[in-house]
Amino acid sequence: MRLALLVSYDGTPYRGWTDLRDVALRPTLARVLGCPESDLQPGQQPSLPLLEAASRTDAGVHAAGQVCTLSLDDAVPPDRRSRLDTARLAYSLNALLPPEVCVRCAALVADGFDVRSNVGKQYTYRLSTASTRDPLRRLHE
Repeated sequence: MRLALLVSYDGTPYRGWTDLRDVALRPTLARVLGCPESDLQPGQQPSLPLLEAASRTDAGVHAAGQVCTLSLDDAVPPDRRSRLDTARLAYSLNALLPPEVCVRCAALVADGFDVRSNVGKQYTYRLSTASTRDPLRRLHE
């Protein structure tokens, strides 16, 4: 069983998708999903859920709808998988994620769903041609 997340983010403080994934999403997912820590040895870190995205981004790039997936087989104990409420999961993630990251929705997808080939991509580039800067857009110019 796999879970897909539709994520929006302001990438200003991140060095691309990999940084955002490892700094914000994976630790928050581990906390919300309650990844098993009972088998850990003293000083050992819990394993974080592996996330795959439709594509990588460069430093400072924003996303209105980046799709990423993870296997629930690795991240959620078997007894909790059938009771997973995706709307509640998205709500819980958003309560803990930094303000520049938002999970717009979460959905269960088939095991064979490949985020790199099953999701279309659209890129939008915005360039300012104004002769003066706009202080209200200073973080995004």
